[in-house]
Amino acid sequence: MQKNTGIEVIDTQEIETGELVVTCEITDEFKESFKKLYGLKRWSPRRFEKFMIEATEQYIKSTEGEK
Repeated sequence: MQKNTGIEVIDTQEIETGELVVTCEITDEFKESFKKLYGLKRWSPRRFEKFMIEATEQYIKSTEGEK
């Protein structure tokens, strides 16, 4: 069962540098919650990208020893 977080990954693509581009679909409800949590007056794709990068790095660090 998948938990509805308001974020759905709809595509991933590895680019020439080895980085991964992730395309997400984000609900309006998530955007409103995110703005409230971070004290934003309007939606900020740049702030969301920073959040996703930090969360992904943290997740990778937390799972490094599980292989």
